[in-house]
Amino acid sequence: MASVTLFNAFIFNTVQIPPGGAQGYWAAPHPLFDSGTVTATAHGLSGAVSGDMILGVELLKTRTPGAGGGGPNPYLDITVRNHGVNYCPYVRLMISTVNP
Repeated sequence: MASVTLFNAFIFNTVQIPPGGAQGYWAAPHPLFDSGTVTATAHGLSGAVSGDMILGVELLKTRTPGAGGGGPNPYLDITVRNHGVNYCPYVRLMISTVNP
């Protein structure tokens, strides 16, 4: 039976994403990123912006194991695009894996 792992929310506030803009993020190396299905969803933080916050994960990829000193486990590179009309000051990424 498959196992599902939901990682804690990763919250970023380093860069405001302008309307129509995108920002890249990464998640630390983990062995579960190597052997199953990985999903990521992006959310704005409620109350941080008045109005709609429409974010989408545009690109999710695994980076080669060992890149950046990660040892044998791959990193995740995640690109989030702001499809809304407001600047996005905070991004909450939810990452999960399904492994055999």
